[in-house]
Amino acid sequence: MTMAFRPFEDFTPIAPTSAATMQKYSGILEEAVLEMWQIHGFGLAANGFLKVIDPDYYREMVGGYLPHRDMVPLFATGLGDIVVASGGGYRVLQYRYSRIRE
Repeated sequence: MTMAFRPFEDFTPIAPTSAATMQKYSGILEEAVLEMWQIHGFGLAANGFLKVIDPDYYREMVGGYLPHRDMVPLFATGLGDIVVASGGGYRVLQYRYSRIRE
């Protein structure tokens, strides 16, 4: 028996994604990310373990801790990791271990 991982089954919305944010990141982020924002907005998924975050708000709060300016924060985990889009891919900033995973 296989169990499917469906992180958005229990999604709890916190805020919708603004048209300005959608426009700002159009052409920068993959369509799948923009579609997720449009459908779900920002909020909690996977029983609260995964938080879909507003990249502009996050940058304003802790932008100095992002290793590169082109990184777009997308998710925060319950372990304090931040998933970012960068250079056409995704990376996990594991602050608790002081490392970046690709």
